[in-house]
Formats: sequence, C-alpha cells, structure tokens
Amino acid sequence: MAVRIDRFWRGMAGWPLVVGLGLALVAAVAGGLPGADGEPSAARGPGERLGGRSGLDLGLGPKGGLRPKGGVRELSLSAGFKVSSDGHSGQLSITADLAPGWHIYSTTQPRGGPARTVIEVDPSDQFELTGSFQPDRPPRVRKLEFFRSPVEEHYERVTWTAPVRLTDGADARQLVIRGQLDGQVCHDEGSCIPLDQLDAEFTAQWAGVLEAGPAAPPPRARAPGGSFRVNGSHAQLEGRVEPGSARPGEVLQLVIRATPDPGWHIYALAARDPKKIAKPTLIGLAETSGLQASPPVASAAPREKQTGLPAEPVLRLHEQPVEWRVDLRVPPTFPLGPCRVSGVIGYQTCSDTTCDMPVGAQFSAEIAVSDARTSDRLPLSFTSSTYTTAAKLAAQAPPPASVPIVPARLAINVGFALLGGLLLNLMPCVLPVIGLKILSFVEQAGHQRGRIFTLNLVYAAGLIAVFLVLGTLAAFLNLGWGEQFTLTWFKVTMTALVFVMALSFLGVWELPVPGFVGMGKPGTLAAREGAAGAFFKGVFTTILATPCSGPFLGPVFGYTLDQPPLVTYAIFFSVGLGMASPYLLIGANPRLIRFLPRPGAWMDTFKQLMGFLLLATVVYLFSTLSGDYFIPTLALLVALWHACWWIGRIPATADTPRRIRSWIGAAATAAALGIFAFRVLVAGESQIPWQPFTPDGLARAKAEGKTVLLQFTADWCPNCKYNLKYAIDTPEVARVVTENDVVPLLADWTDRSGEIKESLAQLGSRSIPLLAVFPADQPGDPIVLPDVLREAQVLEALQAAGPSRTAQRPAWGMRAELGSRPGGAASMAAEGAPR
Repeated sequence: MAVRIDRFWRGMAGWPLVVGLGLALVAAVAGGLPGADGEPSAARGPGERLGGRSGLDLGLGPKGGLRPKGGVRELSLSAGFKVSSDGHSGQLSITADLAPGWHIYSTTQPRGGPARTVIEVDPSDQFELTGSFQPDRPPRVRKLEFFRSPVEEHYERVTWTAPVRLTDGADARQLVIRGQLDGQVCHDEGSCIPLDQLDAEFTAQWAGVLEAGPAAPPPRARAPGGSFRVNGSHAQLEGRVEPGSARPGEVLQLVIRATPDPGWHIYALAARDPKKIAKPTLIGLAETSGLQASPPVASAAPREKQTGLPAEPVLRLHEQPVEWRVDLRVPPTFPLGPCRVSGVIGYQTCSDTTCDMPVGAQFSAEIAVSDARTSDRLPLSFTSSTYTTAAKLAAQAPPPASVPIVPARLAINVGFALLGGLLLNLMPCVLPVIGLKILSFVEQAGHQRGRIFTLNLVYAAGLIAVFLVLGTLAAFLNLGWGEQFTLTWFKVTMTALVFVMALSFLGVWELPVPGFVGMGKPGTLAAREGAAGAFFKGVFTTILATPCSGPFLGPVFGYTLDQPPLVTYAIFFSVGLGMASPYLLIGANPRLIRFLPRPGAWMDTFKQLMGFLLLATVVYLFSTLSGDYFIPTLALLVALWHACWWIGRIPATADTPRRIRSWIGAAATAAALGIFAFRVLVAGESQIPWQPFTPDGLARAKAEGKTVLLQFTADWCPNCKYNLKYAIDTPEVARVVTENDVVPLLADWTDRSGEIKESLAQLGSRSIPLLAVFPADQPGDPIVLPDVLREAQVLEALQAAGPSRTAQRPAWGMRAELGSRPGGAASMAAEGAPR
C-alpha cells in the first residue's frame, strides 16, 4: 500500500506544489489585491487621503454663519433663469461669488484631486434639464504635489449655465427652481469648508426672456454653426444634419466633425469601448424618433501608430480634421412634422506626451419631415456630457456588420503572424525558458525519434493552447495582446511564479515534473522529460512572451480589431504556430541540434545561469507594479522563498507522509504570510482627512481654538502603520474627528526632517510611533500616547481633550455618546461636562 501511495505521489508530477502555491497566491490576491480593473487602493499622500476632499476646515461655524477671515462671507450664491419667446426652452444660471483668497473647484475636476463641485437641481414636473452646466470662464489649472490630477479652481466669480426645457402648461413667471451645491471652498492658506456646512442652496426665479443673437444663441444651436468645445479637451466639434428637412422615404445625414488642435490627435471610431488606456471615439444615439440610423462611418482612414506597449501595440488616430457620418432614413409611412434626434459622442484627445481625460458631448437637432425636401444644413446643438454615457449608448446599439474577409489581406496577415511568432523566441522575456528547452533537447539526445517528436508536439500544444485562449479573450472580451499585464493580481501572480521557478533553477528546491527543470545533481541531470513537463513549458513560455511585442505583431493584431472571431482565431493560432515551429522542426529532425554537447555537469551551471535570468525577469515585473504593491509583493516572495526552502530540505528518500506534511506546511505558511502582506502592508483609503504637519499649521489650529490630533509616522516604521490601520485611522475615530471638528495632522518622518525631530523632542520623545492630542481649551501639556495603541486609547484621549470651540455640539454630548458605545470609556462619559 505504501508503495502505491509513493508511486501515486511521484505520478502527480509535482502538481500538489503547484496547487498548494497557487492557493497561497489566490489567498494573498483575495486578501488585498484590486479587482479586474487593476486599480489599486493605493496609499496616498496627505493631501490625497481625503477621499476627494482636499482641505480641512480650520474655522467653521454653524450653517450660514461664515466668519473665519475677519467676518468675510466665503461664498455667496445667486441664481435665475430665462425662457425663450416660445416659452418652452430656457437657460438656468447659477453664480458663485467668492471672497478674496477663496476658490471653488470646477464641475469637471478629475478624480485624484480635490472634491469637484456638483450642482444638484431638485426634481420637478414643471421642467427638466436638457444638458450639463457649463462655466462662463475656464478654471485656473495648476499641479500640486500631493494630488495625482491637476487642480481646477475658480476665483472671484463664476457663472454656470445649463439648458432647461419647460413642460407643457408650466408658467415660467410662477416657476421656482431650487437646488444646492456640493463640494468645498478653500482658502489659499490651506483651510477648506465643505459646502454642506455653508448656505450653498440656491433659488432661481424667472429673470426675463432669453434673447436670440450673439449674446444668447437660439436654443437650436448652442454656438454659431454648431461648433462646440468640451472644457479641458483639445478638439473642436461641429455638427450638422443635411438637409434640414426631408420627405418620407428619403435619407438624411447626421455629420459630426472633429478638429484636433495643432500637435494633438483624436482616436479613431470604434463600435464599443474596449476598456483600454487610449479611449476610441464612440457615437451613440439616444433618440431617433423612429428614423432608421446606420452605424457611423469615418470620412478618412485613421493613422496607425506603433507604441511598443504589450497592452496596446497599435494606436489608431486622426491628427487632421475628420468627419463621422450617420445615415438617417425616414420610413415611407413616417408622419409629417418635427422629430428629434439626439445622442452622445465620447472621445479623448492626446499629444505625444500627454492626454486629456476622456470626455463626452451631447448633440441634438429638431428635424422636419415634410412634403418638400430642402437643401439647407441644420446645425447640431451641443452640450457637455460624459464618456461613460457615450459608452453605454454605444453598447446598446446593435453590433455592426462584420467587415468582409478579403482572402489576400488575410493571407498576408497570416504570413506576418507566422513570422512575428517565430521572432518572439528571441524576445528577452522568453530567453530563460528557451534555455530550459535547450536542456530538454540535450536530455532527449539518444531517445527514440518518435518520442522526441511527441514531446515537442506536446510542447507546441501547450504553447498554442495559450494563444487560443488569448484569441478568445480578444475576440469576445476585447482583451488585447499582453493586456492581462495591466491587471495587478496577474502581475503579482506572474512575479511569484517566475520567482519560485528561479529558485528551482538555482537548486533551492526541485519541481518534480520530470524534465521540467532538471535535477540539481550532475548525476541525475538526464531525468527523462515527461508530457506534463513539456506541456507546462509551452504554457509558461507563452505567458512570459506576452509582455513583449515582437516585430510584425502590432499591425497583425490591429488587423483583427474589425474582423470576425474566426479571423482572430486564425491570426492568434498562426502566431502560436510560428513560435512553436522551431521545436516542431527539431522534433521532426533531431539531427538539427547535434551541435549541442552531451549531458553533463555543464547543464547544472547552465540551469543556474537561467535562474539568474529569471531573477532579472522578476526585477522587470516589479517595474510594472504600482509602488503601493512593492512591499507586499516582496513580502510574498520571501514567504514563497521560505516555502520552497522548506520543501527543498526534505530528502528525496523521505517517506510520503513526511513529504506531504512539508508541502502542506509550506503552502499554509506562504498563504498566511501572503494574506498578511496584502491585508496589512497595502495602505487603503484613509478614513481621516489628514493634513501634512507643519509647526505653523499646528500653532494656527491651536490659536483658532481647535482640538488637534497629531500622528507621527514613517514608511519605515511598522508599528506606525499598525497604529494607523487598526487604532487611529478607523471609522469610529474618524466619526469623532468629524463631529468634534478635530484637526488631524500627519507628521511623516520617512525622510529626514529637523522640524519633526524638534517637535518630537518638545513632546519628550526621540522615537515613533507617537500620537499627541492637543485639547482646544487647555494650554497645558498635550495627551501623549507612545508605542503600539488600541482604538479605545485613542477614543479616550479624544474624549479627554474635548471638541474644538467651533464644534456644532457641546463637548459633553459627544462624551456621553462615546461613553455609551461599545469600547468607549464609561469613566470619561461620567464626567458629564467639558473640562
């Protein structure tokens, strides 16, 4: 029985290790990695920890009571609306007047910066907004070091306008439009006030008739000639419907023209959003009133640009003005009268060095269906929208008809695919595994010709199988060549896999798949290669090849973008066949490698050199990771190193139960450490709106009667990170900080700082972690908490310090509530009144 178990164990060809380590990796990934979009919950700088709110209110009174800067009112709102002479369409205006030194953020503020301004209009059955709000002047844009995105600010005065449509029967003179602004206003010195703490509500009443003319374009066109530019974009849009009216059974054309600014380009039209970095142009129709619309067609072919990037090897773009046309067929039985056509175009403009955020523009026109055809051009009316809206509309449209397969063009691309696949064998990503294949060629010397061909055929099957999987992802999920390397979880998994393979090459442990790595002793280097090892080599080779984009592959993969799935499969199969062709040729004629030396001790040295090449690949893979995942991934590799060392210490003569125990123990240890690494070492979104510490900032907050929470931390301090994650930066502490108007300051001592060192000395400490709470009304010593903390200790310190003088509720109310909570300090609640 024991002999059968041992044979079963050896027959498993090493898959228990693969499964065990795979479970460890999956557990680590599930514990802390981002989802399929690859977006990390990254640690951010002090200014980015606010979840969108960039500043801190250092002097906040009751709602509407605005007083910090000498009694000046930071923000004043006024609003009104005008209606056209027909009484159906109009324009709503909201004006924000800001005190000197104060600013408000734009409505288009990109993510990764401060909180953008959101204008919310109360719903009503008397009217509806037909477009988004646009400012009367562009915001001032600047780059701050602690934000990922540029900051867009309005100073002094800004007026936002949006088109409105009144419902039938609505009386403009009696109508009242109400709403509010959400966001924040900030002072140049650093203090910020959330708009929900100010009188940020507006009431708009009728302000007269909307005049037509240059000052106020008629509702049919927002600008002369239908021209429009989305704020922050580097392209001018123009649109028209020609002719402006048609008879039933005739065809009109909806035309949108984009003119990129000099030095900028706009991406080519696509039917769907491929969810890649470069965003194609999308056109989606929201309303056709029964007209039959064709798929949009470009007036000119885009230029193809090679990038050398695995995820997007080819970009298709327009650097000159381009038009997109949509045929609108009027059905023969269509009733005479007006009909409305509307939709959204989404696009992105880029230069050679930078890109704008993807934007959208809503377009609309009132078309007349009559018994006479005219030759005029009806301009489109544009308003701002979003790229997401365009993507949703485009996804709802029926799929466009496939481009007819041109046999000659297909044959040319298949030839280039075979050549590109052959050249992939020379890419740096593949060389370490090619070296492994050379070892297998040496091991095959002297074998029967049929066995050699079979093993190389299995190797090619593993290689081509991955290409077919990639072809499936490209044909049905729009996943491009190498795009899996945009996913953080995949990059971490590949880094770990390559690392454990390198350890096997270097002799730390042996993956017992026959012939996959080769044994560590010269005397056993000629271990026979098995089918599992050959297939696994093919899979591993292909996966490692995907970060590299060899010659000819860019145009070949670009060719598949508008082709049916069958063509996509043919191209990917041809690339795989080209890459596998040398091995099939050698399998059919083994004498082609007779120049290789016989098996011997040199193979062990060669294998170890390949191990160092794999470690170089690990370094490369680290360069593709977000900085927030460097340390957790490194910790995972150390855990896997320990697991491989553990397994490698078990001698080959050990009995099966001992080997099983070692594998289970190693896998469990790697899983536990991986979970710890990605749950603890990856910084998540901050619960508390930390501000960077400066002595002046601390003094100013204390002078304004603020309670201050000062945390000293550093990236090299593990206890500091533990305190922040589990004791300080928690939802409960954040709630107390917010309700009691506490100023949270973060003193980051990662790099040398004389100010922080001196501040620590003033608090009687020379080391971190250290937390100090400065009470608002107590000039005496602050409450100092050193070393590792518990959340209850931090809450007790905040209770003892009390709220800021400007808090909206008395300190004793806060203490009574906290004392009644689980984990709160009942002894503090019993004090009953503020100190």
